[in-house]
Amino acid sequence: MSSGLLIALEMAGVLLVAVGWGVYELWKLRQWRERDRRARAEAEARAGDEPPR
Repeated sequence: MSSGLLIALEMAGVLLVAVGWGVYELWKLRQWRERDRRARAEAEARAGDEPPR
């Protein structure tokens, strides 16, 4: 194989890894935000169930 093709394949692999990592990080951020939103909603529901003082 020519060296240009090998370099192009290596660059494509690096790009694929970088894009994959970015997608993974966005997915984890979405999961974290969803978990935080649920916890906040549950805390508000519990606070609404408490009798007034």
